Amino acid sequence: MRDETEQNEPQIPISDLIRLIKSMPKNIRSEAINLLEKALGKDFATKADSLTGTSVRGFLFESKFYEAESHIDVLRELLELIVKRFPDEQEKLLGLHGKKRNYFSRDLNEVSQQSEKIKGTSIYFEKCDNANTLRKRCKDVLKLFGIDTTTFEVIEF
Repeated sequence: MRDETEQNEPQIPISDLIRLIKSMPKNIRSEAINLLEKALGKDFATKADSLTGTSVRGFLFESKFYEAESHIDVLRELLELIVKRFPDEQEKLLGLHGKKRNYFSRDLNEVSQQSEKIKGTSIYFEKCDNANTLRKRCKDVLKLFGIDTTTFEVIEF
């Protein structure tokens, strides 16, 4: 049972808390978001809004802007950046998969026919997904390689 002081504490909507954390100085923002995600079991680095019908200008990654014309271009470019940075660890990508299908594979038969190779590798990536799923996959790739997801943001029109 809660004591009286807990019941009288003001309730802050999660969306306000997330906005507050994102406004913090960069050096503590990442730690605060990670703590909140762990405490509540949610990914707050991803926008909650639907991305259906949105147009892309590019994306920011670690304070640098990269041009992209679509959500699949964002994933394609991010994957190229990651495999260049971690050439000896690209095999990690093969461990990312859904319940029913692979997102990455060396065998084209294990992904859809619309898949394509990540430039400079023999790994195919699945690109037949909606914008929300593609953005989530970008964040999953960043997490897989130990990169702070708050350093990544898709820029839309």
